[in-house]
Amino acid sequence: MTKPYTVEFNLRNVSLLDRLRDALSLYTRRLAVLIFLLGLTSIGCWSGSGMSPVEGIVEQNGKPVPAAFVFFRPEKGKSSAATTDANGRYVLSSVSGEMQGAVVGSHQVTITLGISPEPVSDGKTVTNDGALKLSQYVLPEPVIVKSGGNNILLVIPSETSTSSTEPTPEK
Repeated sequence: MTKPYTVEFNLRNVSLLDRLRDALSLYTRRLAVLIFLLGLTSIGCWSGSGMSPVEGIVEQNGKPVPAAFVFFRPEKGKSSAATTDANGRYVLSSVSGEMQGAVVGSHQVTITLGISPEPVSDGKTVTNDGALKLSQYVLPEPVIVKSGGNNILLVIPSETSTSSTEPTPEK
């Protein structure tokens, strides 16, 4: 007579459940390391390029300035620019458009007023030949872009000595 086949489970040996727990633990550790490395890589993209995100608001007389062109020119590297929205808010991108932000370091900032996507109907902002009359303001102090996120308020004084792009009549 043949003996019936019996399976014995020895709880002292590694069970299938223990093996699954070990595999899941290893998978979880590898996933955590991968996420950590991806995080470092994304941080490295900003620092390796020398660019940092820059956003902010342009104000004059305590009010936001819509449709202003903001230009950041660094001592070294690529310039960045943006146009403010209806709330005076801007988000810089490199002039070439390949990256958002600005080069870390000192910048000369120029703000150009008079750029408007809306038709201009008051005779005050249009020259005799129908072109827009633009005025520029160069901030007297350099603006420093730091590594990491930057939220920079740009204030145009109410008594600005703006330079107009319209030629002045000769006397």
